[in-house]
Amino acid sequence: MLHQIAALFVKYVLIFSISDCRWHNHNIVVLGEVTIKPPYTSKDLECVEGSKALAHISKIVDKHCEEEAKQGRGTPSQR
Repeated sequence: MLHQIAALFVKYVLIFSISDCRWHNHNIVVLGEVTIKPPYTSKDLECVEGSKALAHISKIVDKHCEEEAKQGRGTPSQR
């Protein structure tokens, strides 16, 4: 359940930054190039070879995780 909540927060943040986000099972796929797997931190990113989106998406996810941690929520892996 906590992974699902974390995923919703991450997806919410990404949608405001990048409109091409979708679910694929429990993963979030961004721009068709980057996949975010549970528990949805920047360490859980995978991308297609040669993708330039990885660094940008990693920054967005890191910023989101930092803000959540400051507010005491964090992702499940940070608790």
